[in-house]
Amino acid sequence: MPVESHIDSLKMRHQELDSQLEEMKVASSVDATELRNLKQKKLVIKDKIERLKAQKLN
Repeated sequence: MPVESHIDSLKMRHQELDSQLEEMKVASSVDATELRNLKQKKLVIKDKIERLKAQKLN
């Protein structure tokens, strides 16, 4: 998979997780563990995106 399309797919997944987090914030009952896991996944994806961008520049 070309780097740019991989970055794009990671960005889409990042946005999906962001939407899920926003939905959880308005929900009446929030599972703290699930919230933490989603935030962690989002951070991992963000790190991958940044790493790929850095590789692309080199």
